[in-house]
Amino acid sequence: MPFSLSPNLCLNSLAETQSFMKFRIFSHFVPVAAASCLLLSSCGGGEEQTTVPVADTLEETIEVDTMSSYSLLPSPLQVAMIFDKSGMGFEGSFTNKLDAVSKYSTNWEKSINFGVYSADLAYAVLNERSKEAGEIIKVVRDLSSEIGLSTVFDSEDVLTRFEKNLGNKDSVLDILFVIEEKTDDYIDENGEHELGNIMFAGAWIEGMYIGAQSSLKEKKKDVGAKLSEQMIICTNLIEALSMDAPNADKDALIADLKDLDATYKGLGSVKGLEGDEAYNVNLTEAEIKTLAEKLIALRNKIVKA
Repeated sequence: MPFSLSPNLCLNSLAETQSFMKFRIFSHFVPVAAASCLLLSSCGGGEEQTTVPVADTLEETIEVDTMSSYSLLPSPLQVAMIFDKSGMGFEGSFTNKLDAVSKYSTNWEKSINFGVYSADLAYAVLNERSKEAGEIIKVVRDLSSEIGLSTVFDSEDVLTRFEKNLGNKDSVLDILFVIEEKTDDYIDENGEHELGNIMFAGAWIEGMYIGAQSSLKEKKKDVGAKLSEQMIICTNLIEALSMDAPNADKDALIADLKDLDATYKGLGSVKGLEGDEAYNVNLTEAEIKTLAEKLIALRNKIVKA
């Protein structure tokens, strides 16, 4: 199987965002502190291997696989990195409350909020908030056992390793990559792509919510630009969810996502644009506020705030 290299996991551009939507990510990630190079086999099959240096930023190898709708969606950590690149600071009030987990009684609520807390975990880790990360991962672990993902944390004592390395950002990120890889493996091996789509929906909405809140609070144009770029994922997410078996919760979420998509495409700076142009827009402050308010309302509905 040929491999290719994503030059920057932070997804700096619309093109990089689209590349994550086209290819299945298998997280054979390289620990930053330990690796000095990657050997990548070329697409030609018979050509020489090329040595690619690993920069201080995180890099990965990706394996092509277009078998499922879940394969078209980036991971919670990748979503968090999109906004982290914009210099967005950490604000504890933006993450879902830890005790809110007691409100989630149905499998749908637990699954989508597993995604929410996974995004919060990535947000805390990227901002080197050890205390918060240590608390959030316990909630993620508990939810994982309730939605059938207990093996992700049980094997190799992932939680213990995570807690022991909380002071080392690179090591903790490496462990998050392992968690995401094990989650992907479970979903693929057990045909649980519907569960994967639900979890990702929660993670993407939470990541966009945090970006929206930060945009309103810090008024950073970079964050607003990222909101525009990442709206391309909304259409893909709607399509992925629409392929799954119908149920009331999922249908309601699809309706909300379609409303969000329509709101974005109805903004003055976006209206009439097609293709990539529609997701490469410098939104006005008023437009960012309109989109942010819609994202905040959707997220609060999911977490039952």
